[in-house]
Amino acid sequence: MLEVGHAVIDLRTELTRTDTATTARASIMQALHHVARLFDRPTPRRFDAALSATTLAIDDLRAQLDTVRERCEERHRLQRMSSHLHFIRTALLDPQSPLGHLNSRPKERPMPRDIAILDAYIPTILLLFIAGGLLTWFIDRLLAADGFVSRGVASVALSRVSVRV
Repeated sequence: MLEVGHAVIDLRTELTRTDTATTARASIMQALHHVARLFDRPTPRRFDAALSATTLAIDDLRAQLDTVRERCEERHRLQRMSSHLHFIRTALLDPQSPLGHLNSRPKERPMPRDIAILDAYIPTILLLFIAGGLLTWFIDRLLAADGFVSRGVASVALSRVSVRV
């Protein structure tokens, strides 16, 4: 959570360097206020308010960033502010953070990419490929044992390829 504090300080510093009053500036100030309230007294309601305010500030800043074309320095400043806001939002959504238990949104189960078999990690797609190959072989043996492939089709090789595809 120390990094979130650094991001908040950097955002406030960037905001003091600009003198324009924009919608993005107001929404960033609102997001910083909600994040400060969340860290003051963490509750699920304050967590949701901080997360939605941060998301709104990111959207407003992105809209302002799309309109800035002339000054490269101004564009870089807005991009830095955007990266700080994204960092705060990511830290809020991290399920392993100290505030992770406040997140009331349903947690998505990630797709397993590796499966440990005898302390060796095997990609899930490889296991699916092997299972598909075994299923195809089983169907081919079943149809060949019945004699269906040799008497029911014109080309045995073509029917075997069609089963595999």
